[in-house]
Amino acid sequence: ILNDRKPINQFTVEDFECIYSEIFEVRPNRGSK
Repeated sequence: ILNDRKPINQFTVEDFECIYSEIFEVRPNRGSK
C-alpha cells in the first residue's frame, strides 16, 4: 500500500499502525472503495 513511500524494512511504528488501522477500517466498508 505504502510501498511507494519507503521500503517495508524502514516502516516505523506509526506507519504500521496507520496501515493496520486502515485495513481494519476499510474492511467493513469494502463497498466504498
